[in-house]
Amino acid sequence: MLTQNENVPPGEVWADEQFSKVLNYLTGERIYTNGSLRLVWLGAPYVALYNALVYEKDGGPVWVMHTEEKTGILKGSHRNDKREIFAAFSHLWLRQEDPVSQKWGGILRSMAGDPELW
Repeated sequence: MLTQNENVPPGEVWADEQFSKVLNYLTGERIYTNGSLRLVWLGAPYVALYNALVYEKDGGPVWVMHTEEKTGILKGSHRNDKREIFAAFSHLWLRQEDPVSQKWGGILRSMAGDPELW
């Protein structure tokens, strides 16, 4: 955790504040890391992509997409290309009918399709 005395960019403060929310989400989904949860992409203060290593008996690696309004997981995905992960979350969330999933599915689809981000 960051201390209040550190002079850090606001995006990093947001990411630090979200870390415990992501861990709590994983615990609520009964996904337990083997000690590794790492931030791999940050578009603060809106979206962050994490990779969690979990015990193989629990399905291997897990990708976690976290936004201000929604958090989701892709279990057992050995993909390493962040753009592909964004596209996979977009596809997953656009299939859901609630407005928040639709909104973020569209945002992630736009992000995955923007070559300047990658």
